[in-house]
Amino acid sequence: MLTEELGGTHVIQLIGELDGASARDVEDELFRIERIEGSRTMLDLRSLDFIDSTGLAVIFRAHCRAVENGRRLAIKVAPGPIKRLLDVCELTEVLPIVVEEVPRAASEARPNAWSY
Repeated sequence: MLTEELGGTHVIQLIGELDGASARDVEDELFRIERIEGSRTMLDLRSLDFIDSTGLAVIFRAHCRAVENGRRLAIKVAPGPIKRLLDVCELTEVLPIVVEEVPRAASEARPNAWSY
């Protein structure tokens, strides 16, 4: 997991797997960012290979907290298995999803979380 702040948006880039082993760390980072006044959050899932039900729950709870507290949360995914999982679970109907390919170079990796 990599976290950076870009112009008021806190980007959490998840890498590898979001499952029972990593979910607590991701949720702790989300809670930390949520305590920052006026912050926006983007979860970048484009580098994930796997999400289990625990990981899906972390994402959904973050979305619910954002809605409840009037905060902005965006979720960026690449076309592929993670996007298909979100489709099958019908979470693309509920979550603020931005579909974008994984950048080829680090210089292209600057997120535009609010392009949806």
